[in-house]
Amino acid sequence: RRVKAKERIATETWELVKRKIVQEWSPEQIAGWLEKEGQPRVSHERIYQYLLKDKQLGGKLYKSLRNQQKRRKRYGSYDRRGQLPERVSIDERPQIVEERRRIGDMEIDTVIGKGHQGGLVTIVDRTSRYTFIQRVTSKQAQEV
Repeated sequence: RRVKAKERIATETWELVKRKIVQEWSPEQIAGWLEKEGQPRVSHERIYQYLLKDKQLGGKLYKSLRNQQKRRKRYGSYDRRGQLPERVSIDERPQIVEERRRIGDMEIDTVIGKGHQGGLVTIVDRTSRYTFIQRVTSKQAQEV
């Protein structure tokens, strides 16, 4: 076990990857091209890891990437959409609202249509369940 593990991806394959990176191909394009050409498969994530290691060792391959923004893994992370600044948590609403005894405490929600084209605004009274539904053509705050 102490002996260094054998490289899973051949040096020749990494040479192909390097040539394509220098030609400003994206790792996604390279991964697809390798598969199409019948070459050993290398995922785009593995190519990004290779470029990061090259950078840490003083290499300059990363400078050939078209997109120079910091790359972050997206899977396994929470969804950042729909975060409202200065929003009050639903857990912080007054106890009387939670009891649903008085009319006039409303819940408002939006339902966005397919392809983000139009949608609905729904307003429901928590006590009587009286519901208002209005179609909107955009989700901009002014229209909603």
